[in-house]
Amino acid sequence: MEPRGVTVWFTGLSGAGKTTIARAVEAALRARGVPVERLDGDVVRQSLTRDLGFSREDREQNIDRVAFVAKLLTRHGVICLASFISPYRSMRARARQEIDDFLEVYVTAPLATLIERDVKGLYRKALAGKLPNFTGVSDPYEPPEQPDLLLETDREPVEACAARVIGLLEARGYLPPSGKGPVIAGAGPAPSEAGQGPVTPHGGQLVRRVLEGEARAEALGRARELPVVVLDERERADVEMIGCGALSPLVGFMGRLEYETVIGQMRLADGLLWPLPITLAVTREEAAAIREGQEVALVTPGEGRVVALMQVTERFTYDPREEAAQVFG
Repeated sequence: MEPRGVTVWFTGLSGAGKTTIARAVEAALRARGVPVERLDGDVVRQSLTRDLGFSREDREQNIDRVAFVAKLLTRHGVICLASFISPYRSMRARARQEIDDFLEVYVTAPLATLIERDVKGLYRKALAGKLPNFTGVSDPYEPPEQPDLLLETDREPVEACAARVIGLLEARGYLPPSGKGPVIAGAGPAPSEAGQGPVTPHGGQLVRRVLEGEARAEALGRARELPVVVLDERERADVEMIGCGALSPLVGFMGRLEYETVIGQMRLADGLLWPLPITLAVTREEAAAIREGQEVALVTPGEGRVVALMQVTERFTYDPREEAAQVFG
């Protein structure tokens, strides 16, 4: 049995744990070789729907756009994990109708727990009347009446919740049974095994980008024909740490969205805590000679030894003084 495309729609109030659980499920599916993509409310708000506000009409348009993207992914055999408050039953019903292969997961916790988790203090501001249109306080939230799965995150840890999502996918025929129970990144050891084995990687997934054997030889051969970017000592260290997984879950240098959320909020675009930007700076002359989509060789100064190959997906300017002020104060 091959995995089938489906959208798992995580709904619930801010801070309930939607993104955290979706991230753990994503790591487990990738470990099984299953095609998976994750759509997150905060990320989408900064890209696909940045033109929309928080009125009911704009919220509905936000979910309609997300549902369209999720439908395309699902039709191509991808398991799409969508984490959105999506406060109205009608909008979730439209998403289900649009996508067809759709599982609704209601992630919930008591308000006191949500306030305790809220590092930005948004719930307290909303309760004090200082934050309008805040779902669950100054704006309504309509909980699902018959969700495919209910997760109470004040009662179950993330790993157990993620395992239940994997179990749901298996039970509904979207995943072949593993025969060993769901394998969830970050699941803790049994009491008798405490202290054995490595700790869970930050973000739930250990990244390894080191090439070996024929793949390494082929990459080194290709590097001879590529434009070169010379690394300084810090950038070389960043490359090595990305390659070995020390900077998991990063799979490369940050793009603009990741960079801006890190220096502004100390978080990656998907909400994961991250204190420092990891970027590759070049001169304006070097940037002008490199096209987006182009592959470049990253080399050491002097001897020009190839350390890595990188596909350039984005170029952007930044203000180092502003970065220093936001990161270090």
